[in-house]
Amino acid sequence: MRPMVLIEDGRLRVVREGAFCLPPLLPAGQAPSVLDILQPYQADAEAMQALRGLLRWLRGALPVQLWGDHQVLELVARAVESQEALLRVVRIPRMTGGLVEASRAEPSLPPEGPRRPQTRTWIEFQVVDDASSRPLGGVRLTVRTGDEVEACHTTAAVGKVRLESIGPGACDVWCDRKNLKLAEALAFVKLGGSAGQAEAPAGEAEAPPGEAEAPPGQAAGPAGLKRIVQLDAHKVKKGQSLASLAQSAGMTWQELARFNWDTDVPKEINRRLYDEVGCTKKTADGKNYVFDDSDCPGIVLIPRAWRADGLATGQTHVIRVSPIKPPFVVLLESEQDLRIPEADWELEFADGSQRKGQLGLNGMSAILDYPDGPILVSFPDADDILAKSLAAGLRKGFDDHEVSEVFRLLQHPPQTIQQAIKAYEKYFNDYTGKGLIEDIYQEVSDAEVLEGVEALMAYNGLPTRSGVQARAQEDDDEDAEPPRSD
Repeated sequence: MRPMVLIEDGRLRVVREGAFCLPPLLPAGQAPSVLDILQPYQADAEAMQALRGLLRWLRGALPVQLWGDHQVLELVARAVESQEALLRVVRIPRMTGGLVEASRAEPSLPPEGPRRPQTRTWIEFQVVDDASSRPLGGVRLTVRTGDEVEACHTTAAVGKVRLESIGPGACDVWCDRKNLKLAEALAFVKLGGSAGQAEAPAGEAEAPPGEAEAPPGQAAGPAGLKRIVQLDAHKVKKGQSLASLAQSAGMTWQELARFNWDTDVPKEINRRLYDEVGCTKKTADGKNYVFDDSDCPGIVLIPRAWRADGLATGQTHVIRVSPIKPPFVVLLESEQDLRIPEADWELEFADGSQRKGQLGLNGMSAILDYPDGPILVSFPDADDILAKSLAAGLRKGFDDHEVSEVFRLLQHPPQTIQQAIKAYEKYFNDYTGKGLIEDIYQEVSDAEVLEGVEALMAYNGLPTRSGVQARAQEDDDEDAEPPRSD
């Protein structure tokens, strides 16, 4: 038997075994809706508690205590109109909303007439690759139907989830981000367009509706299932942090780190911030990297929540997505594994397209949008790379007290030396802060070694403290051929 909402002498209660549906006694010409009849009881706490109990009995374990009174009344009215529950009004006292006092005599109850069939409908979702329209299986969707039933579903091999025999009203669909990794994410593109036509492989039929359902509030299924996000390739700025970026997306910093780098270990995160985000500045204690406007590429991927609300039933809704590729990193290091800053690069892709750019201060760039296939990388300015490599080697040599790096520099042609000095003073001038010449004198203290260094410096036209340059010039003048008198 169906439950019944019984309004008897102005008091509302719920009876679990109703048998009749008696229309309220009203003046001729008035036909208020079920919601109109229930509305006056919104102020009656006992009545509202009884209606919430009715919904729990009809709908199962749903958070009815968290719903507003008006929403409860709407759902009860919908249940009565669809014949899931009955309404019996024995007597209606004077109420608001146009209802008037009616006869106190309870009329005889006619036998129940033919039951009106419940209005049921369907909805279908298909997830496809935007570029190829290929259906994508294994995508986890959470759907809330118009009758407030919420469950998780996974697209079958043909990319579809179909829900049958659901209540009328718009549906909402979304994906959760719990424990989401970059390899499991799909970037939302748009709704609509033609559906994919690929069929399921032999022996692999589409999963029946509800087969992969999970109760609301639980995890979105086993690892490896794809989920859809609104992807934000965020360019970091000074003052931002991993925690602040995560908070803006409703995540923890650990979740954001695991999404980008599959780790939430601080030491490993710092390595990734340097290697992949291009961070070069650290906190005052020197323990952690911090974001800065100058970071290159300076990109952190933020998976913002995706959802689509109010989707009509009786239709197939195509959700177009694109796979998320990890950034293609262009990195240049010297033979000593030292980063080469701001070197020009050129890329040629498998489809014949080309792209040019420049490395950041940390010697790297990251390309987010690129065609599939092999990529040819070249660095056209070999002289610039050599000069910066020599400069980087000098700076490391000073830290390691290796004078050999100074001799290595001074064995190159004067033009290369001048380029290296400029590169050193632009990118690596943090030893004494006074430039390469002062750093050489700061580091080379052995008199005999210094004499050899100064001789090479003078030979290449560099200033020295001991006057070697002047004497070398005098020697050159003496060796020069005297002028002819004839």
